[in-house]
Amino acid sequence: MKRIIDECTVCSEILGRAEGFPSDYARLIEQERNIIAQTNNFCVLPSIGPLNEFHLIIVPKNHYTAIAQLDNVQFEELINIKQELNDFNKTVLKENTVYFEHGSCIKSHFDSSCIDHAHLHALGLSQKLIEHIKKLINLTPIEFQEIKNLSNKSYLFYEDLESNCFYNNDESMPSQFIRRIYCQLISNEMEWNWRYHPNIKRIEKILSNYQNFKL
Repeated sequence: MKRIIDECTVCSEILGRAEGFPSDYARLIEQERNIIAQTNNFCVLPSIGPLNEFHLIIVPKNHYTAIAQLDNVQFEELINIKQELNDFNKTVLKENTVYFEHGSCIKSHFDSSCIDHAHLHALGLSQKLIEHIKKLINLTPIEFQEIKNLSNKSYLFYEDLESNCFYNNDESMPSQFIRRIYCQLISNEMEWNWRYHPNIKRIEKILSNYQNFKL
């Protein structure tokens, strides 16, 4: 059964509704250019306010608040999407890929997520940033499929270049934590907040980079 929330911006974007988005991005939605690739249960979209030219989000078509809430079939589909994306990034774009998610399964003080529709970030990332993340927060190892065990919690999920997965559920973590530290490391601290810096020019570059990506 299809689960759509009318007031959810991601649900709206998937359905082609452009109201409430920055005008330039709304135009992409109206032109149906915003969906890079899709499967039965997921869409791959450019991240609004992308951190670099290889920043995507993988979103379920049904409304969930965290990847941990997906069923087994959806998890397998998501694993396949990640593998296809890893292969494309490495062979075509010569980029490594990491994944992260701020999952909000329950209402709490944990405020690292700012959109209540589940979205897994896929990001071209340098080793320097990876090492910095691991120094700043305590990361507990977890298998990707074990995220489902976090379905009654809010958490930060992170997958490194070697597909090692970790989580953290420290409720004191600030909103958009990984965005903040990425921008600090590249000495561009003002761009971490996508609401104020949607960066449409970089989104156009992402669409160009992934124009041949298929699922």
